[in-house]
Amino acid sequence: MNQAKIITARHALFTLCCVALGAAVTTDVSAAEQDNRVPAQSFEFHHGDVLGTSLDLTVVAPDERSAATVESAVLGEVERLRLILSGYDPAAELARLNASPVRTPVKVSDELAEVLGLYEQWNRRTAGAYNGHLGDLIALWKEAERANRLPTDAQLALVVKTLKEPAWKVDRVQKTAERLLDQQINVDSLGKGYIIGKAVTAGRTASKDVTGILLNIGGDVRVWGQPPVNVGSTWTIGVADPSKAAANDKPMTRLNVPPDRAVASSGNYERFYTIDGKKYSHILDPRTGRPTSTAAATVIAADSATANALATSLCVLGPGRGMELIRSVPGTEAMIIGADGNVVRSARFKALEAASDKQASPAESASAFPKDFQLTIDLETVQTKHKPYVYVWITDADGKHVRTLGAWGNERKYVKEVREWWKLAKDDPTLMSVTHATQKAGKYSVMWDGKDQQGKAVAPGTYSVWVEVAAEKGPHVAKSATIECGTDAATSRIEASSAFLEVSIHYGPRR
Repeated sequence: MNQAKIITARHALFTLCCVALGAAVTTDVSAAEQDNRVPAQSFEFHHGDVLGTSLDLTVVAPDERSAATVESAVLGEVERLRLILSGYDPAAELARLNASPVRTPVKVSDELAEVLGLYEQWNRRTAGAYNGHLGDLIALWKEAERANRLPTDAQLALVVKTLKEPAWKVDRVQKTAERLLDQQINVDSLGKGYIIGKAVTAGRTASKDVTGILLNIGGDVRVWGQPPVNVGSTWTIGVADPSKAAANDKPMTRLNVPPDRAVASSGNYERFYTIDGKKYSHILDPRTGRPTSTAAATVIAADSATANALATSLCVLGPGRGMELIRSVPGTEAMIIGADGNVVRSARFKALEAASDKQASPAESASAFPKDFQLTIDLETVQTKHKPYVYVWITDADGKHVRTLGAWGNERKYVKEVREWWKLAKDDPTLMSVTHATQKAGKYSVMWDGKDQQGKAVAPGTYSVWVEVAAEKGPHVAKSATIECGTDAATSRIEASSAFLEVSIHYGPRR
């Protein structure tokens, strides 16, 4: 699927910080067997262009071979289902259905029939707030953006009228589906969650030795089993602050998610239509045709498809009706940030939140940068078929490492190929634990708050920003640029290369 064409933005808003923390694995075996068993370890896998976004996978297993077996099964299932649910690949099953004449039954797989059925279910449960045939409405807003003119009331009313009609009919006995309207069917919203759930199932059945999986595709997260060892029995998922766009910004909150649960988020700030200088949310209300105003929503549910459908629906319905919907779906919890910035939580959502961060220790001193100043780095990699390893860090005027800001791709077998960064990391295990965040495929944004790796404020002065990108069997480039971090705003750049486009560096008030 081409994520750039998806109407929801669950991946962009809230799971920027997705950290697999630890727990002892308990199974029904004897003490002697436990003593002889190889301890579980955590293996990390990162792929930079999966379903139009990035994929991060944590596997808890006794050895690398078992973890790699899970990775292969997960990727295989994702690709199998992509070739069913993609509306953009002409070879995909959904694309072929969209190309068929109206009211002509077409043979479909059980998976496509199931996803279309789920759309029908959520459309009914939300009284039309969730819809699977928004193609004409999206096209209308894209054209409005190109023309720099808002759609007219008459245009919106015409499209909304068709959105109230059934767009397809599925015959589960004959295993056929037919389009009832001359509109493109788009299942990206719920489809990605459906794929995530199936991929985790494929991974857990691929190896009998795996004891835990965390799969994050574009910010939609599914966990199964136990986390790595020695921290707790839940997985910790960071929920990013929608007002802070950098991948390494402090999360708004952290959730202690039990095994076998899914987390998805949606919101209006990462992607939008810009018309006459004003931004309009890309999340559109099928009942009015207009952009939604709810800032964001995060949902915890039993499966990823449900979490995805609810996260988008809550952004359309808003806090009041959205929480009514959550209360009607057993086993779900949610947090909604309204258009006014007010935060509403369901009954048990807060109970799943981790304790507030402790007060900063003396080592975690206030930044020496001017108030509200930060350094922001925006980069975009050159897309290849091989997964990229992307690292961003700061060095001082003497060339000494100050802070690693982002590390995408932590599989230790290959990370040493990121040679410049590895010189710093190989003797410092704290660097190896840097959390990698999820963003749109190939695009990364990180910030620096003027503190070193231990949380200590550094002195104002000249610093170097390093970017290193290495792709398996692809380009490997490490480049840097200096910038003065003092009392005045400043900009710098790293020239484009075979591995990434020009890197933008900005020092000044938070944008």
